[in-house]
Amino acid sequence: MDQYVTCPYNSNHRPLKFRLQCHLAKCPDRDEINFETCPFNATHIYRKGQKESHFENCESRGDLERNVYQVGNSSTRNNEVLARSMPPPRINNENEESWDDYDAPTYHPQQYAMNANVLRNAPPAPPAERRRFAENERRRLSGIQRRQN
Repeated sequence: MDQYVTCPYNSNHRPLKFRLQCHLAKCPDRDEINFETCPFNATHIYRKGQKESHFENCESRGDLERNVYQVGNSSTRNNEVLARSMPPPRINNENEESWDDYDAPTYHPQQYAMNANVLRNAPPAPPAERRRFAENERRRLSGIQRRQN
């Protein structure tokens, strides 16, 4: 059985639980002035001023508390809870390639297309010019195919 949830902005809206986050982003009754989003779970919306009570009862708070540890040695009193601080990721630039070091020739797509076996589009032009372009294109392609054989 699918589980429906109630939209925090309008109690008449009843999206499926797995569609709630999408609904919250598109809800026409969305009110960001009077409501706040929970930092633990984007689908938790509460009225401004109810932050403390929401934090006390938030089911998703445990996800953050798993990243918190207790220091229980004798030098700390009351087993103070400290948040783990992750060091910033180290970026190793030694092995990273630099495209500025290559002496490659500049790529010109029109020049390449003139000598390659590719069909080019006719530029916007009057019908007579498009016919001439098509004839020239047939000659160009047949010459390239003869050279390849």
